[in-house]
Amino acid sequence: MRPSVRYLWPAYLLFLIPIFTYGWFLNAFAINLPWADDSAFMLYIHHRSLPSDTWATFWADTFRQHIDHRIATPRLLIWLTTLLQGELNFRTTIILGNLSVLASVGLLYRSFRRSGHRFWLFVPVSFLIFQPVHYVDSLWTICVYQHNFLIFWVLLALECLQFSRAWAFILAILAALAATYSGGNGMFLWLPGLLVLLIQKKYRWAGLWAVIVGVGGILYFVGLQTSQETHIKESLSQPLEVIKCAAVFLGGMTSAFSLANAPAIGLGLVISLILVLSLLLVTRKTLSLSTLGLLLFLAMSAGAVALSRSWSGIAITDRYQIYAAFALTAAYPACY
Repeated sequence: MRPSVRYLWPAYLLFLIPIFTYGWFLNAFAINLPWADDSAFMLYIHHRSLPSDTWATFWADTFRQHIDHRIATPRLLIWLTTLLQGELNFRTTIILGNLSVLASVGLLYRSFRRSGHRFWLFVPVSFLIFQPVHYVDSLWTICVYQHNFLIFWVLLALECLQFSRAWAFILAILAALAATYSGGNGMFLWLPGLLVLLIQKKYRWAGLWAVIVGVGGILYFVGLQTSQETHIKESLSQPLEVIKCAAVFLGGMTSAFSLANAPAIGLGLVISLILVLSLLLVTRKTLSLSTLGLLLFLAMSAGAVALSRSWSGIAITDRYQIYAAFALTAAYPACY
């Protein structure tokens, strides 16, 4: 056995412990029972079995608005898992969907390797991501396919944009469109992706990205109606509450219920983002663009949630805590 392998096997073991624990958690608590917004998937799958279903009704149903969002990508993924299983089984659908979290960590590791750090420094990432604080995002089907997969689409797009191959750029565009039609904040990937291309001086691709992903974002709003949950004017009347809400969104992974540490952690993450961006501008050093882009995306998402929801009061929003886990991971210095 080589000395390097003998030295690293404890790190590999430590890294795998949270992953297997997370798998046990899913196997123990995922059940074949829809909850709340999962009814949107049940109706979508039911419509596919009707004799009157055509390609026109298929795509109309796929892109139909759900509350404030267009969830075309989650609907298509649920449809594919249903075809795979022969039925809409929420338990196995949840377990399959959580593979996106594992894939996201794999993409983060690709960025980490470029930093040249030892694997030991990546071990804490496993403990930050594979833990039960964000249990709602792990066990609620619509959150698994809307939020967990959205992080995967974002990281996949940002990673592909760092290749100089046409196929990688096309895959990045497809991932960006998948993110856009996963939820309202998916379109925020437009800016981090554009910055990643501009930093690498890929100006032609940056123009194509700006147009294609931008048009996808514009089409998202065609016929979109605002629900009763969104009150931006009321939120803006209390700017301090907006800031606090955004901070809680980013820092809310320390507890499933308590607000005690969330605002301070969230503000710390915003400061980390500002410092990393400043370092990039001053030193012009190529940092981990995927990690930096993810943190910028999450900060923009926090601002959007705060603008639309802070009017109703500040609280830990459990269905967003997977974002907080990845925000803390994206601010982890070893990832740069």
